[in-house]
Amino acid sequence: MTGKAAIDGLDRGVLLEALIALAEAAGDIVWRHFVEGATVTIKPDESPVTAADHAAEAAILAGLAEVAPHIPIVAEEEAAAGRVPDVGGAFFLVDPLDGTKEFIRRGNDFTVNIGLIEQGAPTMGVVYAPARNALYWGDATIGQAWRADRAPDAPRAAERRIAVRDPHTPPCAVASRSHA
Repeated sequence: MTGKAAIDGLDRGVLLEALIALAEAAGDIVWRHFVEGATVTIKPDESPVTAADHAAEAAILAGLAEVAPHIPIVAEEEAAAGRVPDVGGAFFLVDPLDGTKEFIRRGNDFTVNIGLIEQGAPTMGVVYAPARNALYWGDATIGQAWRADRAPDAPRAAERRIAVRDPHTPPCAVASRSHA
């Protein structure tokens, strides 16, 4: 699964493996809060945030700082606190708990998201849905994506390549259960 291209001296395959490991670790943190119950507070924009959001984001930020300290990070809770770095050609985009309202309602539609944005476009990313035991990742620069089953705090099952299907005609739209 490793690509030959590098970003700022980093092997893309090694970077993608690091992002996967960080998403898995953050998903395990989120899951522990889900099982044990997470405290909820309200941000200035009146959206909810939980201890799981903060703990998972802290783990991802620490890991990204180790693997790619020269790449800026735009993370949801950091941004909510007014800490947004200057971004140029490349940056990481992190949502440690996408679907916080669903998480609070004890539903299963929440994910950990880590993406690499280069020149304004997403090029690499990982989405982990711990409540669904589903892990997805890919690198657009090599045109490949994968999926694996992974329960929280468990090893990852065998990976399977995935591909996009031809678009529906007419197009199909998707909407959130939590937002109008």
